[in-house]
Amino acid sequence: MDNYITAITKPQKKNFIRDGVFQLGLFDQRLSELIDSDGTCYILRCNHLRAQEIQVLRESKYQTIVNLVEKNSLSSEAATC
Repeated sequence: MDNYITAITKPQKKNFIRDGVFQLGLFDQRLSELIDSDGTCYILRCNHLRAQEIQVLRESKYQTIVNLVEKNSLSSEAATC
């Protein structure tokens, strides 16, 4: 039996979740182990640094949208006066 270590790609992860091989909640845990029907062993972990980066990016995008809405709202109010 050959042993190897590799990382799965984002598309692979999406396919595994879609096909029911992985459950999204497994990535919330610090470390999870899953053995596939073909005997492949997967070690899953949450990347907390990446999760934090994504959160900061989402907050930045949200703030940009809020600022645009406020700007457009003020422009609309000024135009109706």
